[in-house]
Amino acid sequence: MPSIEFGPIVAQDVIVDLGDETTDGPTSILGLDVLAGHRLDVLTARGQCTVDAEQAIDGGRTLVLSSHNHPHMIVEWPTASAVAIYDTGASVTIVDTDFAQNHPSLFVPHRNSTGTDANGNQSATAMVIMQSCRIGEREFSPSLAAIAPIAGIQPAGDPPFDLILGYPIISQAGWAVDFGTGTWGFLR
Repeated sequence: MPSIEFGPIVAQDVIVDLGDETTDGPTSILGLDVLAGHRLDVLTARGQCTVDAEQAIDGGRTLVLSSHNHPHMIVEWPTASAVAIYDTGASVTIVDTDFAQNHPSLFVPHRNSTGTDANGNQSATAMVIMQSCRIGEREFSPSLAAIAPIAGIQPAGDPPFDLILGYPIISQAGWAVDFGTGTWGFLR
């Protein structure tokens, strides 16, 4: 596309993927190729994403990014910790199969579900309730998660991760992810 305008963002010569109208899900997704370089305030409970806001945050933590600009964060429990990708597009948190098997006390079996990936592929997925955790000194309530083999799916040279933080965790807080300053925090 020659250009995209989204609030204060103007991106030129954007490469886009054209979706198949028969696929369920959103008809368009604005990606980090356009949003990177800006501060995003994410308030999923209100259905809001604000660009380049100046609302106070609870501190600037260092933002670790993948080669595709996906934020990485540390998730902690009393007996374990894991690196997670922050993904507002994930309907549930995804836990790597090996991590779940190595830390069974953190996950209570829930039920099986049919999961669908970004390409429309479907498979049976074990669902669990993930025990309460801490991210950036903030407590998060137990939440729904899916177990899947995700270890090693990152591009070569990117940080490894054991979780993909999805909506059930992300919706419990207001987040500020500032790609321009390389920091992240929680909205006050």
